[in-house]
Formats: sequence, structure tokens, C-alpha cells
Amino acid sequence: MNCLHCHELIIENIHLVNIFQKQPLICHRCLDEYEALRVNEKFNFNGMNVHALFNYEGIVKRMLRRYKFQGDAVQSKVIAMFIKSHLRLYEIVVPVPISDVRLKERGFNQVTKILDELNVKYTDCLTSSRVKRQSEMSKIDRENEKNPFSLKDGNICIKNKSILIIDDIFTTGETVRQVAEILRHEQPKSMDVLTFSISRKL
Repeated sequence: MNCLHCHELIIENIHLVNIFQKQPLICHRCLDEYEALRVNEKFNFNGMNVHALFNYEGIVKRMLRRYKFQGDAVQSKVIAMFIKSHLRLYEIVVPVPISDVRLKERGFNQVTKILDELNVKYTDCLTSSRVKRQSEMSKIDRENEKNPFSLKDGNICIKNKSILIIDDIFTTGETVRQVAEILRHEQPKSMDVLTFSISRKL
């Protein structure tokens, strides 16, 4: 099998311990690059506990750019590999949505695709009207942006439930703050955030 990131052939020595294990998705060299950027950072933001797994730089940044902007959808398997052990037992998992424009352009929602890879049940209860990419917006632009998120039509029951919001990159925190602002109207018991990476460049 070839590494899903660098495409180099993965050569594993087969022995009694690993003969029945799944083959690794990425090579040891790429895995070492990811591990060098692992932070497992936990902090409070806007009344929520945020858990970020990696710094958004190096191999993490390159992989996410390939995943989101070049349509390399197989990278969802790499992300899923790292986050599967971090999905605690929450009553409701809410992925950050993307707009219809972005969905048509990309072909998939980068967050729900990861959850589908993990067979994680989630509540796709939000829509987004945001068209401009977050990466094209300054910190001030993000803070002054009108909330682009809204609840989908139909009844959702999240009152008194524990919610986990999932996103791919945490930069200023505006996206998860805006998502939480909408969900708080439904009176959940608690809300936390799991993000694959955290950027400190803005």
C-alpha cells in the first residue's frame, strides 16, 4: 500500500503481532511529521472547552489544503485516523456546515466526510450562507461578519443535550463562536469543540 500523503510505498514487516492488523494509511516518515506538530491543546473559549489536536503548519497545513482546495478527498481517512480516539460520548455531534456554493465547488463537506469515514452519527442541523473563504478574511473582517449560520427548517431537539461541535481549523474562533450563538438559542446543556488543527498566524 502507498502512503496516502506522500504516496511512497509503505513496507511493513509482517509478524505475529501485526498480521491481523489493518495496514497503516501513512508511512512512518509522514507520521513522524504529524507527531512533531501534535499539541493536544485544551482551552476555554466563549464558555466552551476547545480541544485542538495539531498545529496548522507543515504537513498538517499541506494536507488540509490538498483536502479542501484540491479535492483530495482521500485525506479524510488520514484525519479520521487521528481524531477517532478523541470523540467522547456526546449526545449530539454537530459539524460546522459549508455553504451550497462551497459544497458545489468542493464536492463534499470536509467535516461530515471525516465523520462518515468514522461512522459517527451526527446532526446536520445548520446551514451556511458564507461565500468568501475564511482564509481570505482578516481577523477584523471575521469579527465584523454577520453570522452566516442558521438552523435548518424542521424540528431539532438539542435542549438539555451535550453538544460537540467539530471543525477542521481553529483560527480566531469566530466560526465556532457563531455556530454556538445559533445553537444556544436551543438551550443545550453544554457545548464543546473538537478541531483537528489550530492556527496562530492571524
